[in-house]
Amino acid sequence: MNERKIIDRKFLANLAKEVGLNALHLEALGECRQWEIVVGGDMLEWLVEIQHRFERLAVIGDDEYRGFYIEIPRPEPEEWGDAEELIASGEYDSQKVFLVDWLAFNPMETRWFHVASSRYGDYRSIRVTDRKRLRFIITNRSKCADVEPNNAWRRENLTCLFDYL
Repeated sequence: MNERKIIDRKFLANLAKEVGLNALHLEALGECRQWEIVVGGDMLEWLVEIQHRFERLAVIGDDEYRGFYIEIPRPEPEEWGDAEELIASGEYDSQKVFLVDWLAFNPMETRWFHVASSRYGDYRSIRVTDRKRLRFIITNRSKCADVEPNNAWRRENLTCLFDYL
């Protein structure tokens, strides 16, 4: 039976928690030297599947641009770092100091990101921004010559994002 769901802020935040996605994942994907993430194989199939889901949204322009905002929770202190290990290494004096630092780096309970899908000919991409700066682009074809190879860490973070979308 098809049950109607209300898609609101709580639904989006709970979905992100369910798939293990937080703002730290999206920030980390955007902090690499190369902001383009070129995918192939099963990850490209997943990208295509997600873009098909986006087809319910109105098209803007000739590149089939479609976009919307997502709300992602901040990382929990345990996801941000291992406090005991950092205290033992001397980086922090106590759990309290660690939590003050965590809160300083993660002041908002949730963060908004803009996700946009575009397709032009054979070129496909999903672009993630915070509307101030580009975080990263997931694409099937790079516009840059020196693309970093995809690795397990990046694949794991993309899997969380794709599960969410």
